[in-house]
Amino acid sequence: MAHHHNEKKENINNLYYLVGVLGGLLTASMIEISPVYLITGAIVGFLFAVLFLNTLVKGRVDA
Repeated sequence: MAHHHNEKKENINNLYYLVGVLGGLLTASMIEISPVYLITGAIVGFLFAVLFLNTLVKGRVDA
């Protein structure tokens, strides 16, 4: 009799968002360190993470 373990898939969407925001902050800090650039960079990085997650990751079968 085989024992079937239900594998719980972890939701790692937050990791994509965090990497996007940190990447945006890092890029904006290379341009110029000011609050406006940092906020804009964080928003743009978050939007790229959302785009990446919805187009590439959600389309994968094993995602």
